[in-house]
Amino acid sequence: MVAKRMGVLVLHEGVDQYLEELRRRFPAVEFQPIRQPAGLEALSGFPAAIAYSCVTDGFPRTEHARLRDWPGLDWVHVGGSGFDHFVADGPPGFLLTNGAGVLAQELAQTLLGALIALNRGFVGALRD
Repeated sequence: MVAKRMGVLVLHEGVDQYLEELRRRFPAVEFQPIRQPAGLEALSGFPAAIAYSCVTDGFPRTEHARLRDWPGLDWVHVGGSGFDHFVADGPPGFLLTNGAGVLAQELAQTLLGALIALNRGFVGALRD
């Protein structure tokens, strides 16, 4: 008996940056990239149990919210921290997780660096 491959939707304009690595590391998983909203229509019959959602200017959150109606979807992970587009009409019928806090340390370090630069006049010194 042949095991059925798990289907994963990847909604992200920049999916090509990491798609081959995902496929190499997880050969038993069928990753289906969706780079733009029109791809949702084209792949409407794809049997996905999991989806990764990364909102961009070219692929806005309103389009990602269409996953709420995807049949058989068990889990959606949002690449950022915002997920209000999935819960606007009540709880979705799938597990919903997000990446809140993933970049917290890097953002804090960047902010601290900017504050030090402003306080010490680094910006003005660079202009001179």
